[in-house]
Amino acid sequence: MSLKKLKILWPNGNSVDLTLLENPLADYYYRCIMRLKNIELQFGPRQNPLDNTYTENNLIEKLINDFKDVGVSINSQKLKTQNYLNQLHDLYFNNFNKSKNPKKWLEIHDLIHLLEKDNEDRNCIWFDYKEKAGPLIKKFDRKFLKYVTTTVKKGYCYFSEHELGKSPYKYWQDGEPNDLKNICRLVRPWLFLRPVLNVAIKDFTDKKYDDPNFLIWFKEFKDDWCKHWDLEDGRSWKPAAYIPVGHISDIDYLIDRFSNNEYPNKIINL
Repeated sequence: MSLKKLKILWPNGNSVDLTLLENPLADYYYRCIMRLKNIELQFGPRQNPLDNTYTENNLIEKLINDFKDVGVSINSQKLKTQNYLNQLHDLYFNNFNKSKNPKKWLEIHDLIHLLEKDNEDRNCIWFDYKEKAGPLIKKFDRKFLKYVTTTVKKGYCYFSEHELGKSPYKYWQDGEPNDLKNICRLVRPWLFLRPVLNVAIKDFTDKKYDDPNFLIWFKEFKDDWCKHWDLEDGRSWKPAAYIPVGHISDIDYLIDRFSNNEYPNKIINL
């Protein structure tokens, strides 16, 4: 039985093939592409870690203008401090779901993360349909965690959590308050399955959850946090969860194109 394949297409007709694995998340993504195959892909500097055209000043200027577009004035002098970026994250969390302009808030969220460049995982390119994939988002089945790995090879295509809130590690790394109520509000496990494909541009193993200082900090809150999210005392929560769904053999071609900001416009089924 042959494995299912997808094709990533560029406007000039060039392409790379994506060979899918045999697992439920790979099947889910194949079905999603059947619905999304005519939707144009869009990329920015957060989705493409190989994009070197944005400077910190560019990002700050764009963030200020985006906040103006949603009627919020921010302090540009504080944008290099994590505490202030935490406050902007809070603004995003509190406004995204009730906003009349969710696309703009998603852009704001990406820019905040880019300004946190020292904290951002830049090992992969994202293929994300964002709000256009809304009807395809479903509840994450925790049985899928049996496919998890923490080691990813260059060219692997995988799923990971893309939640509204922060991971436990990022919350701790950002110096957020040591307050259980706030942790339960902002820190979220993998709750929803979204058709967001991550493509690894290098080999990596995620060891951040082995950090002893983080583990000491999280021990105080973990049981209550797991109870809040109905995670069976942590047995159905996996840190740094990556689920492989396929691979791209011609990954160097894709990396070269993204390094020059030459983006594909569609993914189709074969």
